[in-house]
Amino acid sequence: MKNRERAARGLVVIGSLILFAAAALHDFTGYPGLSRALSTANLRPFLEGSFKAFWLLMSWHWIAIGVIALVVCYGGARSRKLVLLLCGLLPLVDGIGTSITVGWFFGNEMLSLAGLTIIAAAALFESACSAQA
Repeated sequence: MKNRERAARGLVVIGSLILFAAAALHDFTGYPGLSRALSTANLRPFLEGSFKAFWLLMSWHWIAIGVIALVVCYGGARSRKLVLLLCGLLPLVDGIGTSITVGWFFGNEMLSLAGLTIIAAAALFESACSAQA
């Protein structure tokens, strides 16, 4: 295995672990506080449930992105660079978007770092055309 590919796989693993950690922190530390706040907000049940579902969906989508990045990284698919680029852009956009709307905090930095590491990994992998030559 080439050093570039080894480094790229290492970056994907690091980025995915950061995404998994961000999802765990989001669910285990943020969700109880959200539930308490929503129960005192006197919202209709539909809106209260929607907020809770959206909160959990954010974490699940980070887990899905991390799993997809790992599978594609070790699977050797022809479109590995493109899929990893998309897997890196999604949390990066999440991090930037939430920093604009909510402000900077540790979670935004985790998402941005995860996205940048996966994007860097995509840049390190060889393209499908040069791998065949």
